[in-house]
Amino acid sequence: MSITKSELLRVLKKARVQQDVNNVSKFLGASTDTADKDTIYGAKAAAKAASDAAAAAQSTADAKVASVTAGNDGMTVGGTATAPTVGLQLSADAGNELSIKTGEGVKGLYYKAPAAAEYTVAKLTTASEGASASYQLQKDGTGVGAVIDIPKDMVVSSGEVKTFTEAGDYGAAGTYIVLTIANKAQDKLYIPADSLIEYVTSGSAAGDMVVVDVSADHKVTATITDGTVTLAKLTTDVQTKIGYIGDKAVSEQISDALKASEETVTDEEIAGIFAD
Repeated sequence: MSITKSELLRVLKKARVQQDVNNVSKFLGASTDTADKDTIYGAKAAAKAASDAAAAAQSTADAKVASVTAGNDGMTVGGTATAPTVGLQLSADAGNELSIKTGEGVKGLYYKAPAAAEYTVAKLTTASEGASASYQLQKDGTGVGAVIDIPKDMVVSSGEVKTFTEAGDYGAAGTYIVLTIANKAQDKLYIPADSLIEYVTSGSAAGDMVVVDVSADHKVTATITDGTVTLAKLTTDVQTKIGYIGDKAVSEQISDALKASEETVTDEEIAGIFAD
């Protein structure tokens, strides 16, 4: 069977179109192709995977610190934008005790604390004017702060017992304990003493051997009445001596009387006189 040229060309064109369709279908691939397939769908899958990876990378980058800066003059920032370094900056001002230790086991910021001050409260040798005593806080033996004065207001400098016959600022007439306060005004403090004193009176009468008298200001005196002391009130030794003196005086009187008498008096007659 023979065909014409025009029919042959038509058949060839149809075959070419079919070949192109087959090639296009093969190149397009399936929608399930993965990124490792050399198809359009594979390329699409690869592009999506790349896009997802880029989005994840961007998200990770956004979550990281964008930059580091020093918040104050005590910090320093160095290194690079992707690998910054942060350190401490110590002041070079005199008296700064801060330092950075680098030895093994002691690394880090170090502060040398000064020795603790010793605080005491001392009584001053000389009190302030108007004070009974003065005290001051001492730091390491040196006074600091204000002086603390203890006032004299209730310190007693002297005291006495006085009797007033008339009423006054102290109160009614009577006997008082008078205390002098050691302040500038030398104020007086009066304490009634009448209730503290138990008064006594004399129990003797005029003519008694010993007469006791209590005066208005409560002074007690004792007086011996003339001619009232009996021999019995004297000590034995004194009584003996007085008796000897008395006997001697009587003997002398009798002897004188006998010498002056013209009559004779016997010893028996004399003894009879003193028999009682």
